Amino acid sequence: MGEHIPNNNEHLIEAYNLQTDQDARNFYNEWANNYDTHLINDLNYNAFEHVANDLAEVLGDDYNARILDIGAGTGLVGESLAKLGYTNIDGWDISEKALIEARSKNVYADLYAININEFKPIKPMYDAAISCGTFTKGHVKHHALTNIAQILNPDAYFVCTINIGIWKEYGFKDTIEQLESDGIIAIDSWIDRSYFNDNTLECRCFLFRKL
Repeated sequence: MGEHIPNNNEHLIEAYNLQTDQDARNFYNEWANNYDTHLINDLNYNAFEHVANDLAEVLGDDYNARILDIGAGTGLVGESLAKLGYTNIDGWDISEKALIEARSKNVYADLYAININEFKPIKPMYDAAISCGTFTKGHVKHHALTNIAQILNPDAYFVCTINIGIWKEYGFKDTIEQLESDGIIAIDSWIDRSYFNDNTLECRCFLFRKL
């Protein structure tokens, strides 16, 4: 399945063709300074607003819930959550320079440079998690979902996007079905959207709940 790339954008073409975690780190370190401008102004990227609203719908007025932003990047999701009133947000990302941009938004409690493909879960510690654009071609792999589930408290919500083009081929469908079968998560809802402000459905948005 071909990727939808608005305006044949060269950054998106390169992003979808990353091969290794080090490629991803280098790529986003180089793009960090202009990332927000390119995505929002040039490409009308708005998926980050949708996922923030999705999480807010289930968290309600629990504004101090401890939230983990997975693949936080330059902080677009965290900033959207902060505008909705949430105040206790941590962020993880592989790109140190992207996290510098995220820190400048002053909406995160803590930010950590972490390779999400390699992190080892310690114990449940988060009341909610959120991720936008991280589970896509050349980025975070399906096995990370299992590890993420282990750091969520019981009844925690996890909102994330998964690129429909890699949903089956890259193992996400099987991993989610296994987590559900094992009684680790429940799928409360999902909907297909665009990553951008257009009508192309390429982004499967999930609301998971930790059991």
